[in-house]
Amino acid sequence: YIDLFSFHGLSTKKLMDYVLREGGNMTVAEELKAEGKIKHIGFSTHGTPRVIRELILSDKFAYANIHYHFFGSYHAAGNDDGTGQEGNLGNLKLCLEKDMGVFIISPFDKGGMLYKPSEEMCQLTGPNLPPLIFAALHLWNVGAHTISVGIAKPSDFDEVLHAASIMDDENTQSLVRRAERNLNKQCVRERGGG
Repeated sequence: YIDLFSFHGLSTKKLMDYVLREGGNMTVAEELKAEGKIKHIGFSTHGTPRVIRELILSDKFAYANIHYHFFGSYHAAGNDDGTGQEGNLGNLKLCLEKDMGVFIISPFDKGGMLYKPSEEMCQLTGPNLPPLIFAALHLWNVGAHTISVGIAKPSDFDEVLHAASIMDDENTQSLVRRAERNLNKQCVRERGGG
């Protein structure tokens, strides 16, 4: 059987309707699930927050692969999800409310090329919390279940594994909150607000 079956690239209303319409691809996937050949049906998307929200609200999926990171939602940044929230944080929370799995796509690359962070970024997250570790911890704190790591060599796992090993430590959480404050203050300064 296939444990996690995903419709890839449900990024437009047209593609969503194609999959979800009566007799569409979801019908076939659900038949295979009923036969025990698929355990969980999900989707991946580069769609707008509104399309993603509609996919989640269809109640047809067990999990979603979406873009979200501390600095925004990649392609979804600046777009309203239909409830007044910008980007995909609202969609991430909606998935959690619906007991769906949340897989975050490319948070370390699209979230600021954190494999090669700038010196300024390193200063803002602090000497005891490298940017990539901060990014992983932030995502787990907001409820993401799985994050793609995108490794080029085995040692690329090191920082993420370290983040997982310290995520429940209160001192670590204090460092994460401080980094979030520093980054938010810098964002306000960059926008000319202080």
